[in-house]
Amino acid sequence: MAKVKNISTGPRGAYLGGALVMAEAGQVIEADDFAEEWFKQEGEDEGGKEPGPLDGSVPELTAYLEGVTDADEVQKLIDAETGGKSRKGALEALEARRDALLAE
Repeated sequence: MAKVKNISTGPRGAYLGGALVMAEAGQVIEADDFAEEWFKQEGEDEGGKEPGPLDGSVPELTAYLEGVTDADEVQKLIDAETGGKSRKGALEALEARRDALLAE
């Protein structure tokens, strides 16, 4: 049994003990039979990777955003957050910063 993340753009199914388990895009589930084109085992390709601004707490992200001056960079972070944890507070902070930069 492994923890796997749905890396596709829509809901996908995997199996755990012969039972179908559904996962939304970005969701982590436990599975023992899954399609590698739709799921990535948690912990793969993570070695040596530096944590990014979305890896911390929402207050840490908000502090980081104060120094960001490029709306495109913020949009990339929005896209990554939406495809990952999709935290409401993080998305609100990101969207507020993007909108403020676009209004300048």
